[in-house]
Amino acid sequence: MTHSRRHSRHPVRFPVAIESPAKPGRVGVVRNMSQRGLLIGTPSRYQEGQRVRVRFRTRGGPEIDLPATVVRIDHDPSGDWLSRLVALELDRDVSERRLNELRETYQLFSAA
Repeated sequence: MTHSRRHSRHPVRFPVAIESPAKPGRVGVVRNMSQRGLLIGTPSRYQEGQRVRVRFRTRGGPEIDLPATVVRIDHDPSGDWLSRLVALELDRDVSERRLNELRETYQLFSAA
């Protein structure tokens, strides 16, 4: 199956909370993001089509709560505890301003 992307991806690294009725209180680390999607490494198992909420904060800002749908599951061969990769399609776009804020906040953790 081919996945087309409408928005460019930005490499970042920051922690998030992942919530769903079936899996409350889970965690992950965002590996990249675009205006309409996230790729998260997590130890938790999800299924395509599953609905989740992703929560995180920017420096000094309010909590951000993004409803999303799992669109793809992958596996990072590194084998670390975050090797399950979950691709999410967000219900709404993240503004370019917010993306820049996140890149600045987490620049120390961003992939080169």
